[in-house]
Amino acid sequence: IKFTYSGWGTTFQKKKAAGGEWVHIPIPLATYVKGVSQKISTVEFCAKISSANSRPTEIDLWDVDDRFYIGNITGWPVNTLHCHSVGFNPPVWKSSLGMSVHLSFANLTDTIVMYKAWVNLTE
Repeated sequence: IKFTYSGWGTTFQKKKAAGGEWVHIPIPLATYVKGVSQKISTVEFCAKISSANSRPTEIDLWDVDDRFYIGNITGWPVNTLHCHSVGFNPPVWKSSLGMSVHLSFANLTDTIVMYKAWVNLTE
């Protein structure tokens, strides 16, 4: 996989045969504030795709080596910044947060630009 860092996001494009690749994103997490546990209520990332045939297809969330969420991603609009969120009700406490996003590429010319990823916390 080929990737280029830029000020507004990271562009991914397949360098060899088209197919899927995983992108792993660590997300800073405040677990306690003034002695009060902070729980994850929403996790979100944004991306922009160049073709309907190449897009994010799965999101996994991790606490160290424990995968606590697996979800499919569907319906991504082309050439539009779009965000995908995962909500937890009730919110969950985790000691760390990592996000893995599977990117599926139909060919070697399509690109996917990954923008910010973040977490919303609640007490």
